[in-house]
Amino acid sequence: MRTQIESLTAKPREQTTVAEPLELISGTALADLSTTESSTERPPEPAAEQIRAKIQGLFSRARGEVFADGMDSVFSRGLKHFIDRFGSKALDEIALLIIKETAEPEVAEEALRWIGYLEDSTTHRYRRWILSKALSCSSVRVRDGALLGISFMDDPSAADDLRAAMKRERIPELRYEMGRVLEQLEAQRCPNT
Repeated sequence: MRTQIESLTAKPREQTTVAEPLELISGTALADLSTTESSTERPPEPAAEQIRAKIQGLFSRARGEVFADGMDSVFSRGLKHFIDRFGSKALDEIALLIIKETAEPEVAEEALRWIGYLEDSTTHRYRRWILSKALSCSSVRVRDGALLGISFMDDPSAADDLRAAMKRERIPELRYEMGRVLEQLEAQRCPNT
């Protein structure tokens, strides 16, 4: 487990390098799902099964990827792309992989960090729900990723779920970090205290 300070202070940041081709991000021709610069029309929406396959493939390929705190990755760029493009449909598949604990813990942890870091008002509540649910996963890494995502999201609405998770948490270090994030969220509720 990362040190406590690293866990809460390492915000993801965009790399300034040229992004990999879209085929590397999704493992398939993602370009056919993306809009082109010369076109203002979106291609037809793929079926749920196609989105599921793309998300599962993204998570599967990320198993061997090395994730660095504060850095985006092939996986995080693909994750952001799918959430930007497909919104709650992509989040449905991501939530299933994480909450049903079929994703590798390291990959789920990274996904949760980015789910909290994204700024998208249309999926905000759903992303907060996923993060709160992931606080109940059996993997400490997944719970840590969910906590970090909640910290990044900085939404006081998650405080009650976090308080409940603190009561269940068996790992003293993670319980301590939950308390720190809870203080952060409660300060948002009462900024004058």
